[in-house]
Amino acid sequence: MNLTISTIRTGIYSLTLSLDYDYKTVVDALKTEDWQAHADRKDGAGLAGNPYAERAGLLNPKSQVLKDIMEFVNSDAVKEQIVNFVYEAQGDYISSLWEGWSKEQMLQYTFWGCMFNRDQPGFYIPLHVDTRLQVATAMVYFVEKDDPQQSTVYYTSNKFDEPLRISNKFGNGVLHINDHTAWHEGYNKSNVTRYSLICGLLLKVKE
Repeated sequence: MNLTISTIRTGIYSLTLSLDYDYKTVVDALKTEDWQAHADRKDGAGLAGNPYAERAGLLNPKSQVLKDIMEFVNSDAVKEQIVNFVYEAQGDYISSLWEGWSKEQMLQYTFWGCMFNRDQPGFYIPLHVDTRLQVATAMVYFVEKDDPQQSTVYYTSNKFDEPLRISNKFGNGVLHINDHTAWHEGYNKSNVTRYSLICGLLLKVKE
């Protein structure tokens, strides 16, 4: 497996995850898992999607196929690849959002975590920016073909300016830096389930 990153515009980057498995293998594995509705979670995860019954999450898959995907994407190597890329591409911008942090500080004071998502038809997350604890968010989609009905759309303001729809073709995805130029909404207006992997680069905080 490998991950390719490229810049779309300031703070938003496209992802391409080249997998060792085809669409049917991955989706068949996802269908057999025990999913937990986000509305039922007690740990505060996925707050942007609560209390919508159409979204469910999966942190610890049973399938070896999904374990392999999770092990790769959730690795320190991928975290370092992402941080290195955004600092090389737009380092001044990233640093300006976080009190001048260097790449080394960003790696030291954050952690990287992922989970699978299942969004049933009717799912909708209204326009929002992520919590301040999140430096960046990434999503990789497991949709057979790019489908505008199963989209994430970005805007440069909360007035829906400059819409940017992200391709959700199998293995495609997006990375965004949490800023007020990365307002976004997500939905599944289709009649089939949308599967994805969502990851966050989050600040380490002391209790």
